[in-house]
Amino acid sequence: GTVRRSAAELAGLLESHGATLGAASGNNALLAQLSGLSPDLSTLLPLLSEVLVEPAFHGDSIEREKASQTASLREALEDPLSTAFRLARAHLFDGTGYGLHSLGSEASLAGLDRFALSAHHSRHFQGSNTVVALAGDFDVVHAREVLAEGIGRLPQGNPWLPPSATVRGDFEIEAFLPKKQAVLALAYPGCSALAPERFALRMIQEWCTDMAGPLFIRIREELGLAYQVGATQFHGHDAGFFGFYLATDPSQVDLAQRELAAEIAKIAEDGIPEDAFERVRATVLSSLALGLQSPGSIARLAAIDVLFGLPVTHHREVAAIFQTITPDEVKAAAASLLGNKPVVARVLPREG
Repeated sequence: GTVRRSAAELAGLLESHGATLGAASGNNALLAQLSGLSPDLSTLLPLLSEVLVEPAFHGDSIEREKASQTASLREALEDPLSTAFRLARAHLFDGTGYGLHSLGSEASLAGLDRFALSAHHSRHFQGSNTVVALAGDFDVVHAREVLAEGIGRLPQGNPWLPPSATVRGDFEIEAFLPKKQAVLALAYPGCSALAPERFALRMIQEWCTDMAGPLFIRIREELGLAYQVGATQFHGHDAGFFGFYLATDPSQVDLAQRELAAEIAKIAEDGIPEDAFERVRATVLSSLALGLQSPGSIARLAAIDVLFGLPVTHHREVAAIFQTITPDEVKAAAASLLGNKPVVARVLPREG
């Protein structure tokens, strides 16, 4: 809720206009997103401003959200894949910054109260840290006026500067859970959100998650070693993460790890084979096109780009970059990325 309206009143008003308002946090930003009809802009934009500028932080709401997040955290701590990636990231980033669990810890959640949340809001919800992006059919001049009266009330403040990431690798860690499967996560230092090689790494990620790619074909189809296998990544302010994952039978975990390492070594040496390159490119381009189908997606992409210092139109230019990327560029990025020794996290069944 806000200082003017309860959460129930906000929900009712939004529902009466067929609109939605939500918030989410990621690796680099906190996002509040409003979706509604253009004729209702004069009503809906002030609600978004009210939520951002005048949150109430009622005690009962805080406790309810803490309980919900604590439940989510406990569930994640019992999930083998989530646990493997949590351990791998924690070591890769030395337990700070991107190495912290996005859900926090039970101790950190227990310590949250109205004063802590209010202080955090005052520090980060400032004009110098905020990007507002609107996409759709609307009157630009009118929208600017409405936003100036609402979000424009945020203090300008000082830009938040992200701390430098500490990155390290070449480490193996094990954890044990009361589960029947084993999970591996291999974490490599990735690249930042502005690094030129981020486009090549997107191609590599797509190749490694493709059902016709080397990991799926060799490890799952030919050897029958994995329930699931693939790759994931994210880009941060000055560092990133590129990870491989595999779920297997505990009796096959050592063999699966050797085979996964062997396939990664081939990718590091060869990149993406020429006979598969255009198919991977087409898959990436299709994914990009799908991501530009809704005003909400476009606004989100534009906001994140500007937050990182990129042009507001950058999302329109990405497809052209992928159209020109070459196999040699991808091969060089693969060699640079995968030439490092990873952090290996193994989550195994707890005996007894």
